[in-house]
Amino acid sequence: MANEKLPAILDEKALEGLTEEEKTELIAMYQESLEDNLAGEEVSFPRIEILHSAGLFQMPDDTKIENVIGIILEKCHALAYWKDPPVKGETSPPDCSSRDGLKPEEGVLDLQSADCKSCPNNQFGTARGDQGEKRRGKACRNQRRLFLYLEGHKVPFMLSVSPASLSNFKAYMVILTDVDIPKDNLYTVFTLEVIKGVNTYSIMKFSLGDRLAPIEYLRLKREMKAKFPEMQIVPMVAEEFFGETEQAEKDDDELPF
Repeated sequence: MANEKLPAILDEKALEGLTEEEKTELIAMYQESLEDNLAGEEVSFPRIEILHSAGLFQMPDDTKIENVIGIILEKCHALAYWKDPPVKGETSPPDCSSRDGLKPEEGVLDLQSADCKSCPNNQFGTARGDQGEKRRGKACRNQRRLFLYLEGHKVPFMLSVSPASLSNFKAYMVILTDVDIPKDNLYTVFTLEVIKGVNTYSIMKFSLGDRLAPIEYLRLKREMKAKFPEMQIVPMVAEEFFGETEQAEKDDDELPF
């Protein structure tokens, strides 16, 4: 396409007969109208689920795939505590939560501590099972939210990294930093390894994919990250933290301190 700024739907054939000035005006009008689609709306990003026993990712359209290839636009801490574990399918907000892993959010329903590090519910051994039995994990659930650019899509997808996969994710971030690659300057390949035991669950693995050319990186930052500041403020709900299969709990340092 001669004009690389054209939205995909406005190909050269569709613009035949227009002057360059009219083309420029049309493109600006098209982009303005596109951005108005979500103006003032509470954005709910499409979420990629994990089918733990099958070791598959489930896309929002119910397609099941073995790996996801996407660019990590944002990563956010997601700490959430419920006094009473919600039932499957419930979308209740947590009693206390944090988006940075350091301090609870303002206005939580029931503040548990002034900071996350010293919170009694954020210590190993405080988790409880369905029958109230002690478990090795934390009563406050620790995850990472990743917002991904998937090729061919205009809206970021959300993928949650569970406690069992956090050590792999942190190791991957260290590798990227060691070789001077920003997390949003390459495609990351996400795969799953099924672990069978008392509970069958999947651990997420991360590997390096293709790098972005400088012009691609510039456009990605301009077009995706700038347009979706909501990635940092997506509400936390129970279904995000209580998946198909209860995650195995590992004696792992889950927080960035």
